[in-house]
Amino acid sequence: MPRRPVPLRAVRTLFLERQHLATPRARTLSAGRLVRFVEDVGGLQLDSINVLDRAHYLTVWSRFGPYDRAWLDRVVYRRRLLFEYWAHAACLVPTTMLPWWRRAMLDYRVRHTGWSDWLRRNPKTLVQVKTAIASNGPMSGADFEGRRPAGAGGWWSWRPVQHGLHYLWMTGALTVHSRRHFHKRYDLLERAIPAVADVPAVSAAEFARWHVERSLHAMGAASERDLAGYLTFPRSLHAARRTALRAMLERGEIAEIAVEGAPGGWLALTRDLPALARAGRAAASSPG
Repeated sequence: MPRRPVPLRAVRTLFLERQHLATPRARTLSAGRLVRFVEDVGGLQLDSINVLDRAHYLTVWSRFGPYDRAWLDRVVYRRRLLFEYWAHAACLVPTTMLPWWRRAMLDYRVRHTGWSDWLRRNPKTLVQVKTAIASNGPMSGADFEGRRPAGAGGWWSWRPVQHGLHYLWMTGALTVHSRRHFHKRYDLLERAIPAVADVPAVSAAEFARWHVERSLHAMGAASERDLAGYLTFPRSLHAARRTALRAMLERGEIAEIAVEGAPGGWLALTRDLPALARAGRAAASSPG
């Protein structure tokens, strides 16, 4: 079947819409709009580098204009409408997507075999770190520095604890409760987000399909190379994503398109073909 031709301007226009950049700073920020934005793009990236401001604060400003940063922190760390996890890099992701990221957390335990040696050498670290947080409430890595329970050996040092906190976070035992001067404070996932107890993880196949669907939704249309470079975590998902992509093409959920002026084949969600058509007409009628 020949690929459906799509003007490049339509792809560009829909991409800007999905990234909430078509009319930047035209809408006042609200909780609903923030969640919709992060759902559309897949994740709001966090970065420890701070020149003008933290990356996620600037990203939200670029879409919505001036806003109260303390309000944003409350939405994330008190209302829990977003939570921290690894989507492309460290990101804020919507709590509505917890069933899918729960699958990534569970799979991390068995797929990231680079942890094997560390886990074998440091079994007490995980137990002691989780027990301390369960007993004391939210804690940061700095709270563990220099602390050794009676009779303990040298395992309770900064580096093992930091690795332990990261591993427990990635596997869903802990979550980022809050940040103090941008340093993470961890708590038990089920204590910070009680609803997690009623959230079953999707299957591995469902997660791979969702991963492809979310990436294509965020871009509007993409080449296979672009698709592979969006939401790159978990890295072990490449083969499963390719399998899911082929199945979605066979079922007609994804369409192959030819973008005018762009080499190679492109892909779009079949449900987005009307949106691409509308975007093309809008771009053609706009001045300049």
